Amino acid sequence: MASWASIAKAAPQPQADAQGLTSSAQGLRLLVVDANAIISGIRLEGIADRAVTIQEVHDEIRDKQSRQVLAALPYQLQLSEPTEESIRIVTRFARQTGDISSLSSNDIKLLALAHSLEVAAYGSAHLHELPAQPRMHSKHVISNQALPGWGTVSNPEEWKVVDTANEQDEAAAAAATASTSRIAQQVQQLT
Repeated sequence: MASWASIAKAAPQPQADAQGLTSSAQGLRLLVVDANAIISGIRLEGIADRAVTIQEVHDEIRDKQSRQVLAALPYQLQLSEPTEESIRIVTRFARQTGDISSLSSNDIKLLALAHSLEVAAYGSAHLHELPAQPRMHSKHVISNQALPGWGTVSNPEEWKVVDTANEQDEAAAAAATASTSRIAQQVQQLT
């Protein structure tokens, strides 16, 4: 019995194509798989009819548990490589979005593989060449009408009496507090 690594190395890696795609129960025909999905033990069966990855991702799968996850798949994890054009497109797009610094070379190749397979299956007319510009939402400007109860009043003389009374009460309270201590005030309140 040959090891999984020798089998992977024996077959030449085809360029990405979209041949033989059928529809799965969830409507996905093809799944591009990163090593994290396999190492984490995510169940891939039933998601798509076939799974594809790149050689570098396959090389990351070394532990026994991950190899068992691969062996349990109802289909063979196929190895494919993205086209050079897809790598250039994905790299340019990631630079424009500012994501390039957070993507590894394997991430870029996986995204490029997904791009290559999409272009092979459906063409590139529906794909964006440039990232969408973020939308700026402006706040609705409320009119400059005076709000009721704020600003000027229709009868300022009546309100002046209230303001004066409040100022006198505050001044008397401040004078009473300044002349006696806090403890003396509490004792006065008790008597």
